[in-house]
Amino acid sequence: MAQERIKYLDGLRGLAAMLIILHHYALAFLPGVFSKAAGTYHLPGSGELWLYNTPLKLPLAGIVWLFVFLILSGWVMTWTFIQMGRRRQHLIRSSINRYFRLVGPVVATGGLIWLALKLNLAFNQKAAEISRSWFWLGTMWRFEPNFLIMLKQSLVEVYFKIIPMETVYNSSLWVVPFFFLGSFLLMAVLALAAWQPRWRWLIYGISLILLIKTWYFSLLIGVILAERVSLKSKISWSKSWQIGLFLGFIYFGTYPSWTDKTLMAGSWYDFLPQVNLANQAMFYPALGATLLLILLMGSPRLQNMLSQSIWIGLGRISYSLYIVHLLIINTLASFILVAASPWLPYPLILILILGLCLPLTLALAYGLYRTTEVRAIKINWPKV
Repeated sequence: MAQERIKYLDGLRGLAAMLIILHHYALAFLPGVFSKAAGTYHLPGSGELWLYNTPLKLPLAGIVWLFVFLILSGWVMTWTFIQMGRRRQHLIRSSINRYFRLVGPVVATGGLIWLALKLNLAFNQKAAEISRSWFWLGTMWRFEPNFLIMLKQSLVEVYFKIIPMETVYNSSLWVVPFFFLGSFLLMAVLALAAWQPRWRWLIYGISLILLIKTWYFSLLIGVILAERVSLKSKISWSKSWQIGLFLGFIYFGTYPSWTDKTLMAGSWYDFLPQVNLANQAMFYPALGATLLLILLMGSPRLQNMLSQSIWIGLGRISYSLYIVHLLIINTLASFILVAASPWLPYPLILILILGLCLPLTLALAYGLYRTTEVRAIKINWPKV
């Protein structure tokens, strides 16, 4: 059972990574999907407005897929802990080793970004003038490259705090503290629950309440789901339950995450009450991600779909894929937009960008995975 579940969880991680990347391409080149601002529409018939107002933007709704990542992190860490007999020594070792697994791709990609800036290969500022993604694409890389600052960020800072987009080399790294510091947080919660197993569910519930105003609460959702899956009773949802969970995932998961409530007039989400967690747009995407994971728990068909080799392969390289993709967006993808915009219609340029840049991103991520992550996985320190 453990091996099967690891397969489909890896598959979901691979799918989520690809859709987060598509989300970032949309932020860069279709900003109207998120800003609903006049002058930011590039698709025929103001297609971005349709995507903003309806669940049609599911493949571009990056926030829900980020929550999937976070919930999966808590799930996998807890599941591994359970399989290891709930030994606290395993928690200590895995939490410490987490740094070595995170740092390799971060440093390597930071070095490539520094080199791209030194060689004047960054075209994101010029591309932002065309796509009008000033709030995202145009915010990055507005500084002079400094190798020591890049190293400081890559080796130390990004694991403990969120660095502003205006000064960070790789803005994708804003989520890294949640995975790094979150592993130590989960270590404490799981160790306490292992020490007092009778109070396990109460400990989880109190921890979830205490963290509900932070991004870390999604890790606790993963803990709870993993504990439920570990029970002997098999989970199998009826067809009607699966449909309901799936529709709930689509609807709540596509809640607009980049704008305030006033811009939702006329959308499918206008009547939903605003619920503030760490920010006003977290609750509904987090709910959508949770519904997807609950669906996955009791849907053998979905488990089999996500256990296919293509998703498993993407799952293995998902971390490197996430870390490296902004390098391609800010260089090659932005250059294609700048060079092709006088000659080709905008939708065709988007197709060209995705057709050229996604395969390159996958190849670069695989190389990063083989040269950094695979070696880091072999590190097993300390010997406790």
